[in-house]
Amino acid sequence: MSFNNFTELQNSIRTYNSNSILDIGTRICLQISETQYSEPLIWLQDNAKRNYTVRIILLASAGNPYRRKNINFSEFNNLINVYFSWKQHTIANPHILTQEAEAIFESIQKWESKNVKKVRNC
Repeated sequence: MSFNNFTELQNSIRTYNSNSILDIGTRICLQISETQYSEPLIWLQDNAKRNYTVRIILLASAGNPYRRKNINFSEFNNLINVYFSWKQHTIANPHILTQEAEAIFESIQKWESKNVKKVRNC
């Protein structure tokens, strides 16, 4: 799995059923939150993993919950690793960070517009 630009990464995430991404991502975040750390380096690595998990969930939020292709733990972890070790990493390239923030914001807005009643009740 490799991507030439952020749009390819985003489109790859959106090929999966968005509910399956939410399910697996939530499990990963819960597992990390329940872990007791004795090594600061392991905590740091898991914290980065959690951050990328949340980013993937947010990017998938405007995806299609009716897609038949469900993601599994292995594929999700591959996405996290590709995202984390991407040569055009968002920290190294502020343009990519801006593009990522815009894409995540757009995903949230699309989800909110599709789920007006849920948003209003929150």
